[in-house]
Order: sequence, then structure tokens, then C-alpha cells
Amino acid sequence: MAEGLDIRLGHAVERVAWGEAGVTLTLAGGEVLEAHRVIITVPVGVLQAGKPGFDPPLPEAKQTAIDTIAVGHVIKLMLWFDHQLWPDFVVLRTDGRIVTWWVVESAATPTVMGYVGGPAALELSALGEQEVINLGLAELSQLFGADAADACLGGRMSSWSEDPWSLGGYTYSPVGMGDAREALAAPLGPLHFAGEATLTNGHIATVHGAIESGWRAADEVIAAPVRQSIH
Repeated sequence: MAEGLDIRLGHAVERVAWGEAGVTLTLAGGEVLEAHRVIITVPVGVLQAGKPGFDPPLPEAKQTAIDTIAVGHVIKLMLWFDHQLWPDFVVLRTDGRIVTWWVVESAATPTVMGYVGGPAALELSALGEQEVINLGLAELSQLFGADAADACLGGRMSSWSEDPWSLGGYTYSPVGMGDAREALAAPLGPLHFAGEATLTNGHIATVHGAIESGWRAADEVIAAPVRQSIH
């Protein structure tokens, strides 16, 4: 699908200048790209931090929507082993600090994923990756009566709130949010907005919801008038 497309990884956009003539993107290295229209899928946590900068600034209604939508905290802990320590299960809820576990069926070796959300995710993230791995192994040993540390081949922790490219997990709807999602999703001149935060059909905080929002934004671009020049 990407054949023939100019796809660039590792190119951070620092400034989005927009207007009736189109959009100019300034990258971190100083390179400038021009486009008729832009689809913005930047996570809400990053938008709330003021990144990228918009020139002119986004109108009050759009900025208020960004500031009103709440972003949750999430960490995920992946651990893989030289053999399966656990009886077959799909999802397991516990009273430990790693509150949810599920089996990663697609992994090459026996692998489980641990999940923690909310303020507890920030508390665990502050411990550091190795400490959380040790905690997870200790709790798995208690759950399954086996020495998880001895069988463990490796582990990784993802702390989305500490990731500068996300600054949070996924969004949720606080009391009083009103129509903030609709306001964020609304096109603004040559700017179109997508991502799970723009969903209004109940599919927020999901990959399939994010994909649906991308289809919607693409349809908006296709239906928009064609510009003969971006200058």
C-alpha cells in the first residue's frame, strides 16, 4: 500500500502554519513541507502539551475541546518465557499490583501481557522497568505456583504517559465534557483531525476506532475542493 508514497519516519513536526492557501509544516531539523491539506492524528496528550505549535493558534473552540478531553495513564508489561507456566486462560484479573493479565497468542514463545491503568500506572512507572519486571514475575509466581523468574527469557515495560510522542494512554470522557469530541473532530480549513479521541460512536480508546476516524478524515479530504496551488 505504501509503494510510491513519500513516507518519512523520525521526522517530528514542530510547527503547522495553516490558512486558505494550504499548510506549511516545519520539521525539527528545519526542513519545510507544503501541502494542500493535512490530517492531524497527534495524541491528545501531546496536543495538550502545545505540540506541535499552530500558526495561527487554533481557535478557542478547538483548543477548549483539546483541553477538555481527559487522557488516561497506562502501562503494559510484557514477559516471555522458555515454557508455559500457566493453565490456559484468556484474561485474568487479580488483586495484585498488576491487576490484569492476558496471553499473547501471537508470540513466538509463551508470553503474557500485564496491564495497569490510572494513577497506579504512574506509581509503577516511577519504579523503573526492571523493578516492574521483578514485581510482575513475583506476582506470576504467586498466581501459578512456579518460579517465573527462573523461566523468564525477557521483559519490557511500556509507560505511555512517559512516552513524549503520546504523553498518555487513551482518552476517556470526564463529566461535563459535552461535545468536545465532535469539536475536535470538526475540520478546520485545510486541517483535518483523526484519532480515537475524535470518535463519537462509542469506539473511543480502541485501534478500530482510530482506524474509523482515519477513514472519516480521508473522506473529508477527498470531498474537499481541489486546490490548484498551495501558495
